[in-house]
Amino acid sequence: MNPMLTCSRSALAYQRCRIQIYKINNPLINNNDNVNFIMQQSITLAVISVLLASTQAAATDISANVALKSGMKVYAGGGVGYTGQANVCHSPFFEGSCDDSAVSYKVFAGARFNPLLGAEVTYVDHGEAAMSGSVGTQQVASKNHITGFQITAVGYLPLATSAAPNLEVIGKAGVLFWQSDSEVEIGTAKRSSGDGASTLIGFGAQYRFHQNMSLRGEWEHTFGSGADSGFETDIDNYSMSLLYSTL
Repeated sequence: MNPMLTCSRSALAYQRCRIQIYKINNPLINNNDNVNFIMQQSITLAVISVLLASTQAAATDISANVALKSGMKVYAGGGVGYTGQANVCHSPFFEGSCDDSAVSYKVFAGARFNPLLGAEVTYVDHGEAAMSGSVGTQQVASKNHITGFQITAVGYLPLATSAAPNLEVIGKAGVLFWQSDSEVEIGTAKRSSGDGASTLIGFGAQYRFHQNMSLRGEWEHTFGSGADSGFETDIDNYSMSLLYSTL
């Protein structure tokens, strides 16, 4: 009878049985080397088994987290932040002071069609950037205030980690329909206004700390607001928001 057929099928007993059979069939080979070799195989198999089990558990957690309540959910929220109008202070030959940042605020509402995709409408006030100084021998002062409505598609990626099971990464892309009100003073004050549309992108994270409440932190970048005016500028908005959702 082949002695291998009498070995137990449990992993540890089976490896011990293999060691004994290997000793009987190979008496001239160093027993310690054989034991070490087979035990290394056993440890490797055990590590692989643990990794496979962990991977399966993580996949199950992600599936459970993504499989949130079905159906469209709606939400609303508001936030405050810090806005920078990147190009306002880059006027050639200008000397003086310039403040291209301001406190911003926004209110928004959205719909989440499924756990991974939604859409959002936002009213945002990016505050006012101002500069005062001189160009050559002339004294100049200017202000630029931007507000507008954003329409964006929003993508969600639940992280499904044991440390933060309600944390998800968000990304967005859309359009800002902006309104720009500006004032330039070179000897006499001159007011102007304009409107237009510019593309925007955004990234952030969202944490649900209550069944219906979430906290969101995000960065949004708008390309070329105020185009075709004297105050064309990119906008960076860093904000924290509180959301109420039917999720």
